[in-house]
Amino acid sequence: MDVFVARQPIFDRVRRTYAYELLFRSGASSSAYDGADADQASLRVLDATLSVLGLQTLTGGKRAFINFTRDTLVNGYASIMPKNSVVVEILENVPPDDEVMEACRNLKDTGHLLALDDFVLGTSYEELLEMVDIVKVDFMQNSRDDQARLVDRLRPRGIKLLAEKVETPDDFSHALDAGYHYFQGYFFEEPVVLSGKDVSASKLSLLNLLREINKPDADFHRIEAVIKREVALTYKLLSYMNRTAFAFRRKVQTVQQALMMLGEIGVKKWMSMVALTDMGVDKPFELVVTSVVRAKFCESMALRIGFDERAHDAFLMGLLSLIDTLLGRPLPELLGSLPITEDVRQALLGDDNALGNVHHLAVAYEKGDWAEVSRLSAALGVSEAAIPEIYLKAIEWGNSTVVMDGAG
Repeated sequence: MDVFVARQPIFDRVRRTYAYELLFRSGASSSAYDGADADQASLRVLDATLSVLGLQTLTGGKRAFINFTRDTLVNGYASIMPKNSVVVEILENVPPDDEVMEACRNLKDTGHLLALDDFVLGTSYEELLEMVDIVKVDFMQNSRDDQARLVDRLRPRGIKLLAEKVETPDDFSHALDAGYHYFQGYFFEEPVVLSGKDVSASKLSLLNLLREINKPDADFHRIEAVIKREVALTYKLLSYMNRTAFAFRRKVQTVQQALMMLGEIGVKKWMSMVALTDMGVDKPFELVVTSVVRAKFCESMALRIGFDERAHDAFLMGLLSLIDTLLGRPLPELLGSLPITEDVRQALLGDDNALGNVHHLAVAYEKGDWAEVSRLSAALGVSEAAIPEIYLKAIEWGNSTVVMDGAG
């Protein structure tokens, strides 16, 4: 059985990734889970997470929020999940009856974290509130006043609040001021234009470097000189090359050696990732992770649909897809200064050309928009059943390369 997996990041107050909510859809024949059998869907989530894909691969060591129905709770399935890696998310339609309460007590006794989904004022979940660690508040369903009242009511009890469906920077700012601990939604993908605030000199230099390495006639002697002048870049390059994943018999000791072994395309990829990582230093690192996973996904999809000669363009397209948010400047302005092909430019600006459909597919898969995944798969002539493996490999590649570089 094919398993489709998407993940949505959950941030802490300083915009570091605290966890991921895992979003699943099983089978390639239907466009989305229709809610007909929530218990079966939960069981498939557990099986896919533990047996098929693996938590480490999906979350890179962060916690995973996973939804549980009444029956999956009462039958003790949550207890098989590793307590240090999972948050047991109790769906809003689970009644707090005796069996549910007993299951939750057992989970608490064994050290599991519990979260209550979509909590609203006036609901009868008082007993559950005695045991949950995190309460999720839907910002689209609660007024600003109710959002603040929930903080006043729950924080004194030691409960941490998670603002979900935070769609805009204004939502995030309000949730932060109100005292929420965690934040979930697509706000981090929204371009944030900082009026009157210029890009810092270091970021401008990195943008120029990004421009230089992606020129058709890139001068690699000049690039080598730039890397050698920057101690941090030299360190990152040599560390990257000497990881066990490359399995070189001898250590790579010079910048020139590293550049020769990576080759032109490899150098362009590595420098692009490092540049984006450093440009995103004051943004959630998840932005960089998402950009790199998209890049690898888009490259792999380009190869899958026979666009072998455009694979590098597809990689660069995914890598640049969040650059407006990273730099706080309008996307058309930034793309105008980069030497990218016109169809890549138009794809990033929303066009439905072939590369644009690859980009849209990456974004749809991240968001768990399975109807759009089905539509775009058909448009590209790709089997929908092949996409989970491509996406998973993109995550694995991102975890083994840029995440480690950025964390260092």
